[in-house]
Amino acid sequence: MTPAEPDALDKPWRLWASVAIISVLAFSVVFGFLILPVVQGRAAGIDAFTAICRAVGIAAGSPAAPQPTSSARAEPATEVAWSTRLLGNLSRRTESGVELTELERVRFVPLVRSRG
Repeated sequence: MTPAEPDALDKPWRLWASVAIISVLAFSVVFGFLILPVVQGRAAGIDAFTAICRAVGIAAGSPAAPQPTSSARAEPATEVAWSTRLLGNLSRRTESGVELTELERVRFVPLVRSRG
């Protein structure tokens, strides 16, 4: 008996592994980008083309729900301008701040009781 060529033994495994991987990939693409968005879009009242475009990322929104409309204006969260001058003033040591920290240091009472 002569041993078979290693390449000849690997060919069926390579073929079936490739077929399995390509099949799983194709199923995932079809299910995730075509079937699921169409079914969810139909439940939300969105046509199939818009749902697929949303699933792929071309159009904004979720493929499962219609995009809500809003008339709200964007407003700033704060009106403070953090300039270098303001930061310098805040970091400057003042007498009232020193007095306040000294007062707090005197009033501090430890919460841990000594065991004795």
